Amino acid sequence: MSEEQSRSFADISQAAAVAVNETTQGASMQQLTVKRKSAYIDLKHTGQLKPATVINFNPIALRVHDGHVRWRIPAATEENKKGVRVQYGKLTYEAAYFTVREPAFVPWITDVKKPAPEDENARGVYDARFILPIELLDQYRREYTDPSRNLTGGVIVFEGDIHAFTKNKGTILIPDTVRKPDRSLTYFSKEANYQEVLAASLDMQKARCEFMIQQGDEYDQNEQERKNITPVHRAWYSFAMKMGWKVKEARWMSSTMEPEDTCKGCGKGIPAVAAWQCTCGRYYNPLAAFLAGEPVPESYLYALEGKDLDLVKAEMKKRAALKAAWADIKS
Repeated sequence: MSEEQSRSFADISQAAAVAVNETTQGASMQQLTVKRKSAYIDLKHTGQLKPATVINFNPIALRVHDGHVRWRIPAATEENKKGVRVQYGKLTYEAAYFTVREPAFVPWITDVKKPAPEDENARGVYDARFILPIELLDQYRREYTDPSRNLTGGVIVFEGDIHAFTKNKGTILIPDTVRKPDRSLTYFSKEANYQEVLAASLDMQKARCEFMIQQGDEYDQNEQERKNITPVHRAWYSFAMKMGWKVKEARWMSSTMEPEDTCKGCGKGIPAVAAWQCTCGRYYNPLAAFLAGEPVPESYLYALEGKDLDLVKAEMKKRAALKAAWADIKS
């Protein structure tokens, strides 16, 4: 689906950027179309219609859980994306971006009236409202950086196309809102320091990355919780390795357990924490458990052969001598 085709889906029903104050009784679709065209002309020729862009630095795609904003913003790691590279400190970040140039039209019902007292069916009275690109895309910033929602970071929304970001002169225009007395929100763009916006977004992203890795490590310590490790956790770990924050791949990066990491008795995974025995009762390594002082049943020890059996015999003699010496001390 092309960017132009995608734009036609946006029809968010939040506070509008532009409202047409004309209302007519029994507004038909034809009348509403006229209002829409008139409002669009006013919007375009008053300089209010400007493109907006969202940049995604994250290894996950962005989605807004709203029935009106339906664009999927690709992950920074996807190959088939519109991408850009950004320098921050000593690191080079890759990012995906998406630009919206057209506003979203919303037919806004303001009243329900009967054209005449004798009419049985009432008809709606509509205003034509438009939502500007900056307001549409700001839903992604809110979804991924608002403390009340999801502190992920790595998302920047600004006025203009991608060149307003890559060729900035130290500042960019970011979205902001003011709440009016009727509790509705009005959007506007304000100037912000480019480096400060970038730093805040990427620092938040790194904190999120560290959190996801820590969570994966914690899940890996418990067999029951290991199933909670998702492809999202692995995507963040891969991203950390790409950025140089991690050097060695974690054990849980593999989506399946290796044969040697499972209990031979029941097939359950061996936990990462120190454990000699499976929940089914079988010892993972009878020899190691016995030498560590665990009460391994003799049936396991009798099954050993060769050098392993020799080690068991030597350990038994050693323990017998210690037991005798201890008895002499006590007597």
